[in-house]
Amino acid sequence: MNFKLLTYDKRGPLVVITLNRPKALNAMDIALFAELRSALIEAQMDDAIQIPIITGAGRAFCAGADLKSVADHHASERARWLGAYEYAEAADALFRQMTQMGKIIITMVNGLAHAGGMVLVACSDIAVASEKASFRVPEGLVGIADELSTTWLQASIGLARTKMLILSAEEISAGEALSMGLIAKVVPHEELWPAVHAMAHKVLQTGPRARSIFKQLLNDRLPKTQQRHIVESHLGDESREGAEAFSQKRKPNWVPRT
Repeated sequence: MNFKLLTYDKRGPLVVITLNRPKALNAMDIALFAELRSALIEAQMDDAIQIPIITGAGRAFCAGADLKSVADHHASERARWLGAYEYAEAADALFRQMTQMGKIIITMVNGLAHAGGMVLVACSDIAVASEKASFRVPEGLVGIADELSTTWLQASIGLARTKMLILSAEEISAGEALSMGLIAKVVPHEELWPAVHAMAHKVLQTGPRARSIFKQLLNDRLPKTQQRHIVESHLGDESREGAEAFSQKRKPNWVPRT
């Protein structure tokens, strides 16, 4: 397949899928959500591929949703509704693909993993991070209360830690993410690929059917998201103000609740 926003590099039983929007910190718009899902479907259908590995080009793994495209959704009332539904469908379809496909997904977290980038990590099966990686849930800073973060992070790190990260928007280090249980391993930056490669080959020693069943048994316990909650989070006035403030490089003017 010809991909525009990512690269698809087959390496024997592995395929390295690299989000390739480095100038935008690999932020995900609807097109990139769709391409990544298509790449994973391609890997699932290819009998020669056993393990997809997801990483990012440049200094970021993934900065989450592309807030410029979110701001564009508010250009008109029709664009606002269409954008919200299209975003919800694309994001939900990707994360369902990641958790439901039979093959084991490794995330190679090379840099910052914020918002939806953190959800990508939480939805993968094994996450190995560079010591330079950082993690953050900044949606509240732009007025978005996205169910994707609450659902997948709580399943990974528990209620108290998820509340702390979401409500404070605090950025944490790879070491802190490891202690919380979000990722499986932290290594020096220059050792990231060798560590991921070694981890992948340890996984390859196990039976393909057995590891697929293990994944299904574990992921069957995960909560289910509802698209309507994702849509609602992108339709509110705070989401509009947050996206506009981001585009205009200013602080949001929040209206206190009465």
